[in-house]
Amino acid sequence: MCCCACGAVTVAPTIRDPKTGRERPSRRLRLCTSCNNTADKLRDRDVQAARNILWLTIYKYYGLERPEYLCRVVRSKKQATSEEDGAKKKKRAPVKRTIKPKNSDQHITTSQALAP
Repeated sequence: MCCCACGAVTVAPTIRDPKTGRERPSRRLRLCTSCNNTADKLRDRDVQAARNILWLTIYKYYGLERPEYLCRVVRSKKQATSEEDGAKKKKRAPVKRTIKPKNSDQHITTSQALAP
């Protein structure tokens, strides 16, 4: 899953299971390793997915191409098998988001689009 703030690939943080006391990867939370703001590095996966969908909607509305980090990666069957065997995936570079509609001088930034 991609970070909703910078577009980098996120990882599941390790949490302590309250029932067993053992540490395990979180199913709900995602951790961004490349965000500058340390307070917002840990995010709920559903909220993050909703923000990514919002960005796709904004891009579609203004007739812009889908951001690269939200495009599917086309892989051959051989590549998919090697990744399942434990090979590390490539990390995508963080993306700075500023949208300029085709017929307007107005810019839309991340904070404006995601503001309540």
